Amino acid sequence: MPSWQPNWEDVRFDYAGAEEAAQECDECAQFISGRHAVLGPSLAEARVEWRGVHRQRFDDETAALDRDADLLTDELRMTAARIRAEAEEARIEQHRRELDRERWVEESAREAAAERARQEAEAAEAAEAARIEAARATAVRASAVRASAIVL
Repeated sequence: MPSWQPNWEDVRFDYAGAEEAAQECDECAQFISGRHAVLGPSLAEARVEWRGVHRQRFDDETAALDRDADLLTDELRMTAARIRAEAEEARIEQHRRELDRERWVEESAREAAAERARQEAEAAEAAEAARIEAARATAVRASAVRASAIVL
C-alpha cells in the first residue's frame, strides 16, 4: 500500500443551490438596473417644471438613490461572481481528490504486483534450493551405495 492516503470524502458543496443563489443575485441586479432605467425618463420629466427647495431635495435624494442602486447592483454582481468562483473552486478540489484516488489505486496495484513478483521470486529460489539439496542428497546416497558396493 502507498505510504499516503487520498481524501476519500467528496467535496460537500451544493452546486445547484450555489448557481441558484448566483442567478438570483444576477436577476436582482438586472431588476434594479432595469427599474433605474425605466424611472430615468420619469424623473427627467418631473424635473422640467419643478423648482425651489423641494426640487433641490428631490435632486439630492434621487442622486443618493442612484448611487445606492449602482452600489447595490455592483455588489449583487460581485456576490454572484464570488458564488460561482467558490463553486469552481469546489469542482477543482473534487477533481483533484478524484485524481489522487486514481493515483493511489494505481500505486497500490503497482506495489501489490511488485510484492507478488518478489514472493514468486522467493518461491522460485526456495524451489531451486530444494532441487539442489535433493540433487546433493541423491549424489550422497549414490556415493554411499558405491562405497558400500566397493566394501562388499
